[in-house]
Amino acid sequence: MYDGSITCGDNGPWANDAFRLFLNGDVIGETSIGETDAIGISNLKSGSYTLTLEVNIAPDNVGTYFVQLNDGVTFENGGTRSTGTSSLGTSLNWTILVSQLCDQFDA
Repeated sequence: MYDGSITCGDNGPWANDAFRLFLNGDVIGETSIGETDAIGISNLKSGSYTLTLEVNIAPDNVGTYFVQLNDGVTFENGGTRSTGTSSLGTSLNWTILVSQLCDQFDA
């Protein structure tokens, strides 16, 4: 089983956005306005999962975000970081991969 974290937060010039993270549809955490938070994930078997970022506070209606995968977890394309913008109330989805190597390091 794998234990690690996902770091996410506001990536814009003004610290005014907040986000909620889901893993396979279940809420795993949320950020405070303008903050960066490390959100723990645990007891995952190797395989693929759907990570969803929801923009839940954006006073200008545009959330500027970053998502950093830690501890050996990657996006489907092999990367570990995603940045961008999304409209208030919208969600972004990524496939993330927990490898068997993560299972070995956690043992």
